[in-house]
Amino acid sequence: MNTKQTKTRKTKVENQSKEISAERRRELGLELLETLPIDFLEAYEILKELVDNCKGRGNRLNKIRKCIRLGIESMKAQTTTVSFREAWEASMETKKSRRKRTRQDLLYIGRHMIKACPELANKPVRSLTPEDCQKWIGQAYSTPSQRKKARLFLSGVFSHAVARQWCEKNPIAFVPREEIKQKRILPLSICEVEELLNNARQLYGGSCLPGCGLMLYAGIRPTELKRLTWDCINLQDSTISILPTHSKTGGARHVTIQPVLKRLLTPYALKARHTPICPKNWDKKWQHVRIKSGWDNKQKNWIPDVLRHTFASYHLAKFRNRRHLQEEMGHSSPQLINTTYVALDTLTKNRVKIFWH
Repeated sequence: MNTKQTKTRKTKVENQSKEISAERRRELGLELLETLPIDFLEAYEILKELVDNCKGRGNRLNKIRKCIRLGIESMKAQTTTVSFREAWEASMETKKSRRKRTRQDLLYIGRHMIKACPELANKPVRSLTPEDCQKWIGQAYSTPSQRKKARLFLSGVFSHAVARQWCEKNPIAFVPREEIKQKRILPLSICEVEELLNNARQLYGGSCLPGCGLMLYAGIRPTELKRLTWDCINLQDSTISILPTHSKTGGARHVTIQPVLKRLLTPYALKARHTPICPKNWDKKWQHVRIKSGWDNKQKNWIPDVLRHTFASYHLAKFRNRRHLQEEMGHSSPQLINTTYVALDTLTKNRVKIFWH
């Protein structure tokens, strides 16, 4: 069919359409409405709402059709969801590149929450509300620090669910953050430091001494220490290289080896490359060293980060450089040092001098 024939046919159809009277149009409209599962008034209200919301420039009929299409797509998306367990398992698949310890922690938190809140497992993630999340966090954990970890865990699961369009929003974003009051951790006294070092030197052939020294005189975190090997220790340049795979935050840093630590490490530094700094059964041996030094967790409790806190306080007392200490400890801001790690009021010049001697 050529262009002229097409235009002729179009004109004929339009003329036929104009010949249909207004009354007949209403009759046809009513006939169509009778086939719908809604009455005339409801249909009118829906149509009026569509027309009112599609005002402005452009073809109004096209706008109405687009509005209907987008509405249908939105309704389909809203019905697409999975259970919380499925969302959690799917989010874990995206974390295969994370450290083994991190994955183990996430698995533990997920299993614990489902065990403590069995109804959570099969709940559709789209139906979960901030109130639900807050209730289950409180039901599963009793301490503020545990609840903080659970909140972060759930936030990760829901962020993945939002990305997969299994839910519209992350409900954890609307759960109030719980303020955690940090307890003040005092640095060890000189007597406590000497007792700990002596027992680390005497027990197990001194194999625990390097690890003890790195935590005490370099502020290495206990979890970082377990990942360190001797090729990360450069006595010639007096630096310790904390690789991204070793650090808690995933960022690399270099820590200065002070003279007192260099003297302590030198006798042990002939180890083969890639040999772990911590001996086998480190946790059991290190616990024994602490018990022998007086931390039996009965009369005297051991705080896991006390050596890191001790390092921070003595370091700032000697060098008076918060920026440098921040870099040594691997913090992104000085806030933690100012509010949590430093207890200078407990230190005297003589104590500081003896510590770094």
